[in-house]
Amino acid sequence: MLNFSKNILLKQSLSGTVINSFAPFTLSINPSAIDGISTKVYRIDYYFGNSKNVYQTWFYKPSAINSNLAYQYDVGDPRNYSQKHTYYLPNTYTYSYSVSCNIFQIGNPTPVSISFTIQLSAPKMEGSLNAVFSAVHLNHTKMFGTENNILYVFETENPKYYIPVIFNWKDRPVQASEIIIDEGYRPYRIFEPYENEKLSNAYEHIDFFNDQEFYNIE
Repeated sequence: MLNFSKNILLKQSLSGTVINSFAPFTLSINPSAIDGISTKVYRIDYYFGNSKNVYQTWFYKPSAINSNLAYQYDVGDPRNYSQKHTYYLPNTYTYSYSVSCNIFQIGNPTPVSISFTIQLSAPKMEGSLNAVFSAVHLNHTKMFGTENNILYVFETENPKYYIPVIFNWKDRPVQASEIIIDEGYRPYRIFEPYENEKLSNAYEHIDFFNDQEFYNIE
């Protein structure tokens, strides 16, 4: 599955920054290098911006030593443990998530807060499927459901696979928070050659073609 990822160190310089990437996007936050901390960290709260929250609380193991950890003599320090979360786009071509982390220290009632933004976009795949396979044939397409989902079934050669792909080409209004979409825009342009020529509505005119029926293949 197509996936984009980024590993970041949780530092105060991260506050106010924007991480731009494509979806799906996996963010890994490493808190081992948090700066501006003067006393023991006993808790870190992670707010990922889509109802996913993680509360990493300190635990005490006086006899445990782990040389693989940043704080090897304090296994329970929450700065030893990275947090990972995967983001997906809702029904838009772009979307922003606000991420924040609160670091609590013993003896200090006010946490250190680090906040940043993740700006995601739908990936644009350019080029041709023939760059990967010696030949690609579209065996079947079918539209189904109330959301205009389209099933493509491809047969490839060298190597030989049958590849089912489902996309949603439903025409959606462009929101103020989205990018400006040119007429005929496709988030996955690599499949555009397998669609009919654009007429009054590029989202409705799809080829429905069955290779096996056409060639009377049994």
